[in-house]
Amino acid sequence: MKIKVSIALVSFVVCLCGLTTLAQAQEQKAQLYVIWDVVVKPSTVGDFEAATKEEVALYAKYKFPYTWTVSRTFDNHYYFLIPVENFAGIDDIFTAFDKVEEMAGEEYKKLQDLFVGSYEYVQPAVYSLNYELSFLPEKKEAESEGGNFVCWDIQYINAGKEEEYEQIIKEFQGLFKSKNVSQAWYCYQGIMGEKTPVYYWVSRAKNAVDFYTQNAKMWEALGEEGDSFHEKIMKLIRKREMKTGWYRPDLSYTSKEK
Repeated sequence: MKIKVSIALVSFVVCLCGLTTLAQAQEQKAQLYVIWDVVVKPSTVGDFEAATKEEVALYAKYKFPYTWTVSRTFDNHYYFLIPVENFAGIDDIFTAFDKVEEMAGEEYKKLQDLFVGSYEYVQPAVYSLNYELSFLPEKKEAESEGGNFVCWDIQYINAGKEEEYEQIIKEFQGLFKSKNVSQAWYCYQGIMGEKTPVYYWVSRAKNAVDFYTQNAKMWEALGEEGDSFHEKIMKLIRKREMKTGWYRPDLSYTSKEK
């Protein structure tokens, strides 16, 4: 769903997470994303999803050049996620949106009418998938590969404590690696938004049972040392949220353009 925002006016936040295919090498360059957090009314979920599928069809028809992925939490946040190479590329995304609107004309207006009244609000944001802070095991559980169940551990950090927080995370990674933990956690770091500093920790699994089984194994392996790191981290956090939901490929869009 398009919301016009100039890069000079970007001031927004998101709870992460439409998921894309993620590589496991921590040496990877951080990936920027433009994200839309759409809070949908429970009574209009069906209407909103039907409109989103119409949106996918329209953007495919007019060859929109950017792929987006969608995830939904159980409290009806829909996260639309578009990868972007750099900040300058954000303007290119909105230019592409404008081009589709111009070409589609009345079709576009009818599409937007389908969304009216179906959601409470939309919050766009810019986030970075930070591989250096992510917990990426050498070998993940086979049953967790490619799963659509998603857990978000959202940690809002006390202002000025980012450096200390990240240092603890890097030390924690050493314990994580030494214990051969198999559950992966990807760190999405808030770059621009009213609730920064904030870090979204995202883990994906086959289903809820798979996720909680692997999470229990993780904490069992980390033991008392893991509990100690957890306590250090919690002392730097001003607010924490836990969300679960699903990656929604049926609402996502894959560009055929190169």
